[in-house]
Order: sequence, then structure tokens, then C-alpha cells
Amino acid sequence: MFENIFGRTQTGVNAEIDNDISKYDSISKNSGALPGTREHNRTVGKEYQSYLSDKYKQDFSKQEANEFGKLAKESNAQSGVGLTVAGAMGATAGGLEYQRLMNMKKADALRSEGVWTKSAGLHTGYGFGFKGSFKADASNDWKSFRKDTHKVAGEGIMNSMGFMTKQQKDAFRMSGTMGKLMIASNPLSSALMIGSGMLAMEDPGQIATDQLSQAAAFTGFVSGMRLSGALTGNLGKASMMGTVGRGAAKILGGGVVGAAAYAGVQGISAGVRDITSAESQIGSAMYKMASREYYGDISQNQATLTARQKALQQVNSSVFNDRGFTLGNEASILRNVSL
Repeated sequence: MFENIFGRTQTGVNAEIDNDISKYDSISKNSGALPGTREHNRTVGKEYQSYLSDKYKQDFSKQEANEFGKLAKESNAQSGVGLTVAGAMGATAGGLEYQRLMNMKKADALRSEGVWTKSAGLHTGYGFGFKGSFKADASNDWKSFRKDTHKVAGEGIMNSMGFMTKQQKDAFRMSGTMGKLMIASNPLSSALMIGSGMLAMEDPGQIATDQLSQAAAFTGFVSGMRLSGALTGNLGKASMMGTVGRGAAKILGGGVVGAAAYAGVQGISAGVRDITSAESQIGSAMYKMASREYYGDISQNQATLTARQKALQQVNSSVFNDRGFTLGNEASILRNVSL
């Protein structure tokens, strides 16, 4: 089933992956259990799990071995009927997917030790995991801060809207029950909050603000830890106390940046909502600042206006401005003239 064509096999993209796929085929054929039965799948999966762990010098869970086994079986079937991916030098779709996930599995092991990789880890994603976050040195923290922050932000936004990233979906299908619950908890809780808010007829803008604020806090915490690690890189080399201090500085830095990011999103949203409101307090304050009253002596102007009003009232009420008095005098004069 693994015929060589111009020095390449039909089922994979390189010799390493081809050997893995060939090994699964061999284990499956040599199994004493009846193919297709639960016993056959269990024994083949267990043996393949042992093979992968020994070869790559890292732990493979039962779920991971089963998924890689499925892809190997799929690649074998595609190769048998000549189903290859166009433009991929005769590689099968199963072989390409096998290689992609295996690269992520390798990145997972490196990131768990605090070593930055271009590829996301299968379970760590674009972070270092719990252990790796404290093992990463300044250079790896700095690389992660510069090159992973926007990816972490994208993940946070998708989760806050109730969706999982492709990496999370890969980790979900290769995890046990507890792992699946942990991976799905964040996007699932966000989806429930959005749904409950819509059912309660809450303001859609406020719902979106709350969810994006959570994404900003998550991104800020991760990037804050990376930046703090880069700035305190030499602290952990001196002693055990230095290592503990650097870890505390990372957590503190993450908390500060995360809180600032959360407050920033909330503040910007509140400002935008106020400006677009018909009763905008910001707009009212800006109008007052643009008027002369803001810069003039309002108390003096009011006092002057009051004095003028009093003077006018006195003039209007004076005897010389009394129209009735004037007309009476005119009538008296005319009567005397007529006599």
C-alpha cells in the first residue's frame, strides 16, 4: 500500500509521517482481535499509543493516539484508491492532517517547557501553559509578547462571542471528558450569557461591551505576563527566591494590564454611548466650553444685568414716564385754553 513514486510515498508528506502511518497499518494487521470490534480498537490504540510515546519522547493520551490512528487509517484508505491532494506531491488529505496535528503536538511539548514556537501547541495554544509560563526566559517571553498577542486577542474575542478557535477544536477532539469541559467552558459560558441577556431584552450594546471587556482582560493578562517576564528576565537566574519573585512579577503584571484593558474597553464604550445619546453629558460639557460663558465672569454679568433691569424699571415707573399723568396734564391745558 506504500508504493514509492519518484522517491516519495503516496500516503504522507515526509518519511517520518509515512513511517507512523505504516506502523499503524502493521499494528492493525497483526492484532489478534477481530477487525472492527471494540477489543481490536482498544488493543491497537493502546499499542499505537505506546509507539508514539516512545518515538517522540512525550506522553500521548489515549484520545490522541486514537485520533492519530484514525487519520493513519484514513490515509491508508485514500492511498489505496489513489485519492491524493492536488498540488501536494501525491500526499493524502489524511497524511497532511496527520502532519499538521503532529507538528502541533511537538509544539505543545516545547511550549510546555517555556520555549516559543511559531506553531500553536495542540493544548497550550499560543500560550506556554501553567508550567511553561514560569519556565520561559526573557527571550521567549519577548517573542511571545511580540508575535502571539494579536493571536491571543483573536482567541479571546471568538471565545467571548461563544465560538471556539480551530486550535481549540483540535484540542477538544483529542481530550478526555474533563479536558473537553475545560476547553468548552469559556465559549459555552459566553454563549449562555449572551443568550440570557437577549432573552431578558438587555441592551445589545452593553452585552457586547461586557463580552469584549472579558476578551480584553484575558488578552491583557496573558500579554502582561509575557511583558513582565521579558522585563524581569535576569531576576530568576540568581536564586530560588529570584525565580519566585519573577513568577510573582509575571502574575502581578498580568493582573495590572488585564485590569487596565478591561477598564479601557468599558470606558471607551461608555464614552461612545454617551456621545451618541440625545442627553449626552460629554456633549453638554463640550458646548459649555465652546461658549463665551465658560470663559467670562458669569457672576459679574448677572449682577450687571440685574442692575440694568432695576434702572429700567425705575425709569419706567417714574412720573415722567407715566403716560396717564402726561395725558392728564395735556387735557388740563387744553381745557384752560378753550375757556
